[in-house]
Amino acid sequence: MRYLKKFIGSLILLVLVVAAVTFAVSNRAMVTVNLWPLEIEPSMQLGATVLAAFAIGLIAGTGIMAASRLKIRHQARSSQRRVASLEKIAHDASTTLPAPIAAAPESSSRRG
Repeated sequence: MRYLKKFIGSLILLVLVVAAVTFAVSNRAMVTVNLWPLEIEPSMQLGATVLAAFAIGLIAGTGIMAASRLKIRHQARSSQRRVASLEKIAHDASTTLPAPIAAAPESSSRRG
């Protein structure tokens, strides 16, 4: 089952790469990109410009997602350590308690 998932994932990736290359080759018109705070205005092919913008967004999104996963992972590990210490305290407390005292039998005599 794992190999089927890998195969399907690789197939989808291959289709996306072919689509990106086709897009870049089909859109070869030159455009000037104005990078506002900087005074740089490079001329690039339209396809390359769109794919570069997509790649920058993908990298930024992946970085943000990785940072949030690290935070969640840290919280999970902290919670696991806390649960382990509380389980140890509970176990130690249950083993150090004195044995329960048997209840005194009730007298069976009735006054009447």
